[in-house]
Amino acid sequence: MLTLEPKTRQRLALMMQRVLIVDPDPLAARALSDLIRQLAPCQVWTAADGDVAMQLAARIDPHVVFAELAPDGGAFVADLRRSVIACRKAPVIMLAGEVTARAIIAARDAGANELLRRPCTVEALFDRIRAGVFDGREWIEAAGYVGPDRRRFNAGDCMPEARRRGDGAPAAAAA
Repeated sequence: MLTLEPKTRQRLALMMQRVLIVDPDPLAARALSDLIRQLAPCQVWTAADGDVAMQLAARIDPHVVFAELAPDGGAFVADLRRSVIACRKAPVIMLAGEVTARAIIAARDAGANELLRRPCTVEALFDRIRAGVFDGREWIEAAGYVGPDRRRFNAGDCMPEARRRGDGAPAAAAA
């Protein structure tokens, strides 16, 4: 059992008052709901598909969204990020039974903040929530992508010209 400091538990409870779980398997959604409630008291809604989830998200304005990657979780997250509803910037944690390079890339490119392998422990769930909710990334809106910055470790203090050796004059001037 994960033991959280009272301050952390209180902060988590404030940031996760309303949670939406998008999963076609009701038993898996129930198990995740039980794990989430071990971390913080919150209201949890579930939806079996992306269409119902989008309508529910517009109505309840969730603070955090959990979505199963397969079969249409990636499409749901991409649609959510491109929508005009209030929760479009809410942290999204995608769930996958098998975390492969393909799953990681699909979740990242859909606009998810984090990817969680299931079945998961409450500790693993808290780690993904902490990374997705507490350690937010810069928001990006581009022609082909809308969501959190896909680069997990962004060297924000590094000037773009200093990142590449072969850029010519700026890098040579810095040396």
